[in-house]
Amino acid sequence: CLLAALLASCAAAETMSARVASLPTPHESPRLAIFYNMYVPEKPALALQIVNEQLTQIGESLRKISSITHAIKLRYITIGHALAEGTMEGMCGNYSDRISCIHFGHAASGYEEHTLGAMYE
Repeated sequence: CLLAALLASCAAAETMSARVASLPTPHESPRLAIFYNMYVPEKPALALQIVNEQLTQIGESLRKISSITHAIKLRYITIGHALAEGTMEGMCGNYSDRISCIHFGHAASGYEEHTLGAMYE
């Protein structure tokens, strides 16, 4: 039994070592992208407040990861009403060292399928 437990422990350690070895070193930045689906109602104040809170959480979390040395691309699609020019850029600008926001589409109606489709392309 002890041998079986030891072998299982060694196998687990090798698996963990393989995972750690595949992580980026401090000199490499992981290649990440965030796909964001944003519904914009006729009166967008509350939606924009929620988006700003989420961008703050993302930006602050990314600032804590020392291996990320460049801005991560946040690709977003808006659905519903169009945003005023510069709205999202203004919110993203607070974290321009960690987030690069890219608007890659707008749909008058729909759901997450627009964002999910773009993510898989």
